[in-house]
Amino acid sequence: MSLKRPRSLKWSLVLRIALLQCAMLTLIIVGILVALLATGLIPHDYEDGTMDVLADAVARDAGGKLILRKTSDLTKLRSEVPDLWFIIRDKQGQRLQEGTMPPIFQPFAGLLDTISDARIDHAIGQTAPPEGKIRWTDTAAGNVQIFTGTKGGLSLLRLLDQAPQFFLQGILPLAGLMALATLFATPWVVRGALSGLGHAAAEAERIDIDQRGVQLPLKDVPTEVTPLVKAVNAALARLDKGYERHKRFLTDAALSSGHRSPSSTRASPRCRRHRNGHGCCRMQHGSRR
Repeated sequence: MSLKRPRSLKWSLVLRIALLQCAMLTLIIVGILVALLATGLIPHDYEDGTMDVLADAVARDAGGKLILRKTSDLTKLRSEVPDLWFIIRDKQGQRLQEGTMPPIFQPFAGLLDTISDARIDHAIGQTAPPEGKIRWTDTAAGNVQIFTGTKGGLSLLRLLDQAPQFFLQGILPLAGLMALATLFATPWVVRGALSGLGHAAAEAERIDIDQRGVQLPLKDVPTEVTPLVKAVNAALARLDKGYERHKRFLTDAALSSGHRSPSSTRASPRCRRHRNGHGCCRMQHGSRR
């Protein structure tokens, strides 16, 4: 029969606190996203909707040329944005272009070799979202540059598709750091919280059979462990009372046996009754003498 290994309070606390922190962090971030969706900040102010759809659709054919696959998101984007326009190009000079580019953006079309990322708008200062964006991004066709408008929105399905990646890259590292902090802090906290219990355990080790009335101290013992210490003290008190009763019983038995004389030193009632009339009794007494 194998003995089950005792559970460690420290590791139980670390595991449960880490799981709670991860769950709370996830709920907080999900709550923030729901609030942004409810208030309209997302997808209204999301500026990469068109660029995300184009990046998912771009690919290469068997000959290595850039093509645009007819995805459902691209079809939906074209129906929602009738004046859709874009330029997609790679580092080898291949280029895909569609739609009529607004005049304000046409000067930038000839400067794409010198632009890495850009947000372009009529207004002075930073607006959300801008009217146009330029960005190099990784796609199925490799790293390409996309120049387009920002009229596309963020779909809930795309947001859900990004949730696992967001969890692995955002929530999980933060939860890991918090769990690491918990790992170092928990032993110190547990050691301090259970210091009173250690004193009680030290007193329990000094209990001996010759000692009576010993009680474990309750000072600094955590409230959660106090019932256990009180139960042990009650058991010790019952043992003391039982020992005292047993001791009194043995003492009374010894005193009772000490008051009795041996039967051989007393004459039987029959001999006392016939002491003067029968020689047998005299002979018995004489022989005993």
